[in-house]
Amino acid sequence: MVPTRAASLFLCVLLVSAGAAAFVTPQAQPTTTIHQASQPAIETPEVLAIGVERSNFTGTGLSVTGALASQQYSVTQELTQRTIRERLQKADNESDRHAVLVNATAALETEATQVIQESKETRQAYLRGTLSTREYSTRIAKIHSRAEETIAVAQFIAEQAEPGSQIKSRAVEVRAHLSMYTGPVRDKIAAAMKTGEGPERVYVSAGQNGTALAVIDGETYIREATNPDGYSSAPGSIPEASTLLENIRNQYPWVMNQSPGISFVPIPIDTDTPRYAYVLTLNYPQGNIHAHIDTDTDAVYQEVQRIHLTSLNTSADRIVQDRELTVSISRSFAGGPLYVNVTDRDESPVAAEILINNESVGSTGPDGTMWVIAPTGNFSVTAVAHSSDARVETNMTLTNTKNPAALSS
Repeated sequence: MVPTRAASLFLCVLLVSAGAAAFVTPQAQPTTTIHQASQPAIETPEVLAIGVERSNFTGTGLSVTGALASQQYSVTQELTQRTIRERLQKADNESDRHAVLVNATAALETEATQVIQESKETRQAYLRGTLSTREYSTRIAKIHSRAEETIAVAQFIAEQAEPGSQIKSRAVEVRAHLSMYTGPVRDKIAAAMKTGEGPERVYVSAGQNGTALAVIDGETYIREATNPDGYSSAPGSIPEASTLLENIRNQYPWVMNQSPGISFVPIPIDTDTPRYAYVLTLNYPQGNIHAHIDTDTDAVYQEVQRIHLTSLNTSADRIVQDRELTVSISRSFAGGPLYVNVTDRDESPVAAEILINNESVGSTGPDGTMWVIAPTGNFSVTAVAHSSDARVETNMTLTNTKNPAALSS
């Protein structure tokens, strides 16, 4: 008799859930957990926590090149750089020029208020379940496009305004504030809305404290997170060097232990205008962090992290095997990178399809390994390869936390 396809496949499932470990041993092939660590093996920087209340994955291969792409946000005609420039050129005197900038700044602030309010309402709708994960990702990508255009106009107005003027200060504040509604992951989703092409899997999460998105782009893990409550519209001052370094060490202790390169850029750079934020950049061997920090609250209100996956320690914190294959898992944090390695009992790599919660996320390469993004909470990881029908189950969990090392298991 010719064996069926099901009988010719190896099915290795790691079921991730809270609670004590429970092992289900198939009759055909007993399985063994040969290593189980309580802490994740992959060390990464501290991340900006948002208090995740809802999370899921979505793809960016959206069929939106027609109708949805035409709905991309743009600033009103009253607020385009072209319109403002034309009106400034027609101004007969400084009084008329000032009036043009006053009107443009008022329109700018109205636009910014709408962006901020729409972002808040969209996040609340997602948390209520009114929006699907795909709908939420699409809307925040549109908001990203609108915010980027508004920031460009704010920068233009600031450049036209007199040094130290109220107009310049107001334009700079809009620029600092709206930066939290932009980011590299949002940009990838926005680009996919136009082209239909983009990352196949985007992690989307939201809570009362903000939103976090993550993708794996080639060999780089990218995570962006926002904390709207961390931003204050009141200006402040850049901390003294010693205070600044202490604040950074408190926020990112693991990175600071890597002897990173540190730089920061105030918003604005010039000293004639009140400063609302500064952009902190930390470059360390495994990646980099760009954080917008409010000068009044000293809080990080927008954070982008890039981690070079090939530089991470992939020592397994969970290894499960049957009589033919071994599956090793290396964890980091919820919404963070997860490493899967599939080998045979001779430790030769095995090409296998990987599923998260029974949904295919791709296949391991010739080396038997694959990087994926871990969900939040309880989830299953499944590896499917040839020549067996064994089934392996184990229990583990990942929760979103300020310190990725402090994970429950």
